[in-house]
Amino acid sequence: MPRLERFKEQEIPYEDLARFGLTQEMIDDLPQSVMTRLLSSRETPLLPLTTKTEDGESVVSYARLSLLRTKDGMVNVAFIPRWESNELSEYTAEQQKMLKEGMVMAKDGYYIQFDDTIQQVISVPTDIIRQNLNILCTEVPIGRADYARLVNGEVVQLNGPQNPFSIGIDLNDDMGIRISNGSRMAWKEETQVERLPKYNFGIYGCWMADDLGNLSYVPEDSYTREMEAEQVRAGQQHAASAQMSSMGMGR
Repeated sequence: MPRLERFKEQEIPYEDLARFGLTQEMIDDLPQSVMTRLLSSRETPLLPLTTKTEDGESVVSYARLSLLRTKDGMVNVAFIPRWESNELSEYTAEQQKMLKEGMVMAKDGYYIQFDDTIQQVISVPTDIIRQNLNILCTEVPIGRADYARLVNGEVVQLNGPQNPFSIGIDLNDDMGIRISNGSRMAWKEETQVERLPKYNFGIYGCWMADDLGNLSYVPEDSYTREMEAEQVRAGQQHAASAQMSSMGMGR
């Protein structure tokens, strides 16, 4: 499995991205959750790319972005185009249903899990996760029955000194294992993807999310009346939240 690496914003290859129609302003305006994915070696949602045909005609397509570091230390960007086959289709209808319900499955030496953010199945070798589970067992008392359930991809609820906590395999976690306070239901609720709002305003423009979570960019001088009204409403809401926080009424 490729080593996950953390990047800094100043390492983003803006010039390379600009060749595909993604300006620095557009990248800097990405929603924070998307920027976090980009800077942590993970794939973004589908973003619009502009290329040209041999006749000079502009063509807009969509792809996910992923940063990687070459052997010489340079940072490059990889594109995962939308037209590539959806890995979910490689599984049976029953397996697809289970994956979409948030279950982690062991198959052909890998744990597989459906990532709703990128609409793809992600996988990690089972031996890596089991090694991490063995390390966890030295810190947390886990019985044989519960261990077997964990290895099978189930979420296990245990009793802590004060409150219950739950453990389960989550391939989006750095270690592939996530521990949450509370019940199994609370653990599963934490896995739900936070949907981006329709409008995500930045400094120079706005990223719009459609029903599938795909993003398209609108510069500020191209805002519609609806977008201008939403920007005002969002600003007022932010101001009200800031005022409540200053009064000690926030969380």
